[in-house]
Amino acid sequence: MGSGRGSDGGGRKGSLSEENLMAMLESSGCKDVRDLHEDRLSFLEGVRSATIIHRNRSTPTWKMYDAVFQILKDGSCLELTMASYKLLVDLEKCYPRVYLPSSGTSASTSSNSVDLVIVSEAWSPFNFGSKQLDLLGEEGRPRDATKYIDPMSFFSLTQSVAQELSEMDVCEVRSKTLSRFLLLNYLIIVLEVDFLPRYKKYKETLDWDLLKECLINLLLGSRRINFKNLIRECLSIISKISYHHGKLNHVDRNASQDVSHMLIPDGDTHLQTAIAEYKDEVCTLAKKFLIFIMELDNVKKEADMNGLTTRTDGSRLPLVEIIVDELTYNKELVPLFLEGFTDPKWKLEIILQYFWKYCTKSLVRTRRSNNSTEDGTLTGLLQYFLNGTSTKTVIKKLSMEIVQLLLAHAFQAFLSIQIFAKQFTFSCKKMGLCGSLVEICKNLQLVFASLKKVDEKMEIIPFAKEALFTAAVLSSGKC
Repeated sequence: MGSGRGSDGGGRKGSLSEENLMAMLESSGCKDVRDLHEDRLSFLEGVRSATIIHRNRSTPTWKMYDAVFQILKDGSCLELTMASYKLLVDLEKCYPRVYLPSSGTSASTSSNSVDLVIVSEAWSPFNFGSKQLDLLGEEGRPRDATKYIDPMSFFSLTQSVAQELSEMDVCEVRSKTLSRFLLLNYLIIVLEVDFLPRYKKYKETLDWDLLKECLINLLLGSRRINFKNLIRECLSIISKISYHHGKLNHVDRNASQDVSHMLIPDGDTHLQTAIAEYKDEVCTLAKKFLIFIMELDNVKKEADMNGLTTRTDGSRLPLVEIIVDELTYNKELVPLFLEGFTDPKWKLEIILQYFWKYCTKSLVRTRRSNNSTEDGTLTGLLQYFLNGTSTKTVIKKLSMEIVQLLLAHAFQAFLSIQIFAKQFTFSCKKMGLCGSLVEICKNLQLVFASLKKVDEKMEIIPFAKEALFTAAVLSSGKC
């Protein structure tokens, strides 16, 4: 972990001072674009050397952070955008604002004795205005709030990224597109490194205040942001990436190259490569962002049940319910979301809640009973589908294809949970020893037989065939 947060940045030998570094950007006189470009690159290299590479490195000042962040936001060219993004991400690793320090070498040291370190005076790209200190920089000087990211600008950026992805088939992609991708990536990384150590410490202490002050909670607690609209944009990002992947999977190599050249300015192969790489990363981070919110919802619910929250903590609809509602009213989004969202725990929860909207109250009572578990929940769902009348009711409201898809993805998520939660290897023999797993596998096969009885002309979709094959192998005990 970075230990130089509190250092003053002075006294470096063999490294550039803040004054020299900032002079690269603040020199007077007219310069052409090429000279300005070179000055900015030299500045970024100088900051990296002084704060990361140099043996006597020291904490970057707020002015340095501000300048690097502004270069990323400007997105004037590919080289500067990439260099500023990578520098900011590396600075996050070296100088975290929130972290759990090493507990020492003693094996007897309890993890609970390690205090969470929160560097309140550290620079941040966000300004949520929750405290007056948020507007103060080094030595108490006011920050220019317009240079930073507030809740509304975070939403606008997310919306812009979703729009860029929607138009990639018809509009030319330029360096500003990549700048938006990387800016959103960086901001979610900042939210992540702030949330995870707080969440880990909360699990040890059940101290709600640790997460109450996390950046994600402050962001979502702002009245300036429409939570549902923000989630819609995140879902759009995930679904658009899934759409592009599916499209490329159904064309031959030459055709996919033709599509790529339609989207990227002629001759800019470096931009093409960067867009392809970070397009997937923005999807991955958007999914992480949703997972953090769902974990935060769980924590807040737990804290509320323990009487640890107050009216000032506010309230909002749980994210799982919002996602389920979006999938309910936009069924075209269902296959794209299931393909793109891969976290097994929350994927299974979302699928089960989605089914609840179309099932009778008896299943809901089974799901919400105090004795239910994740295994029992999926078992209860499969048993529900063994009833022909219940199956017909759900299929009428959804469709045979959607039902198959949801069941297959639920089974896939269940297997992933079994593997990771119980630390199974990919050995079928070990997995087959789990009675609940065998029960799930057998019931899945019975459910698809029941679906076939409801619709004799039913064709099993490819993904469901894979799930059924896996279920048959695991339940047979021959592997």
